Amino acid sequence: MLPERSKISRLTNVDFEDKSSREGLQENKTFQVFKTLIASIINILENDRSFIAREMDAFDDERYGPARSRQAEKSHWRILEESRKRKTKDASDTDEEGIPIEEDDIKNPTIGDHCWIE
Repeated sequence: MLPERSKISRLTNVDFEDKSSREGLQENKTFQVFKTLIASIINILENDRSFIAREMDAFDDERYGPARSRQAEKSHWRILEESRKRKTKDASDTDEEGIPIEEDDIKNPTIGDHCWIE
């Protein structure tokens, strides 16, 4: 059985008064009761939604939490290792003064700022 429907119109709800500028309803006592009613309905729906979400989250943690934690740990160490390799590679691509060494300088050394002939 469906709940009874309420129709909001000027004919069935004479206490809802339009603003003269047509922007909406006058904020009278009836309007305040209506706002409170709508807010209460939304609150009930939100409590129901959040209860279901909490239960689903608890189930997910129980079922998949340990595997997810192991995967996160593996990813952590892989990312850390890649970062260390990148830092080591970046450090080896500079001379003793920290100036980057270009690949062309290694293949074709010329007399210049970074190459001396004695």
